[in-house]
Amino acid sequence: MYKAVYGEGTNHNAIAASYRGIADVYTDTGEYTKSLHYLTLSLDMTKAIHGDNTTHIDIAYTYHKLGRLYHNTDQYTHSVHCYNMALVQRDRCNTAHLPLYTAVLVSLSQTLISSSDYKHAKGLLLLALKHSPTDYCKDTRANICQLLGQCCLHLHQYRKCWKYLYSALCYYESLPSSNWKMKSLAQVFFVHLLLAFTSGSCFTGYRTL
Repeated sequence: MYKAVYGEGTNHNAIAASYRGIADVYTDTGEYTKSLHYLTLSLDMTKAIHGDNTTHIDIAYTYHKLGRLYHNTDQYTHSVHCYNMALVQRDRCNTAHLPLYTAVLVSLSQTLISSSDYKHAKGLLLLALKHSPTDYCKDTRANICQLLGQCCLHLHQYRKCWKYLYSALCYYESLPSSNWKMKSLAQVFFVHLLLAFTSGSCFTGYRTL
């Protein structure tokens, strides 16, 4: 439709956005090769519109999507590169774009956790937590605390692990009930179980839900 309106060979933001939307659909269905194709088309078009060396928030969003795609296919080196490019683009933009900034930090930390780089991941998560307001984004803060708990577990920082897991549980309890909430709670309890076995003791600070 957009190509018919703007012309077959025309570069336009609406067409680039459509490519990203198509890529999302293919990512959701697990067709990662097709998703990569459309994200590459979107990135190339966005760069053609704004200039190859120009910073733009749409380029940052596309790099973030590429990072997630590479993460899903276990290509962690490519994933880290794309997330770093997204951060570079965001840092050079005039506006803060804190939700994107936090999202990229969390995504990058998840890839680093998958690569067993827990110390680096923890540093990024602490930065993401700092930029997540306490009065909202409770789901985001819950996810960050849960990931921090995982990092501290692997770093043998068991008291900090307990603290972050307990914070995650408190945030999850404040959210509306949903399948996502129950899945996240199960993940927190799983890490808590690992903590109990690893440390040789089971903390009793959690409330029974």
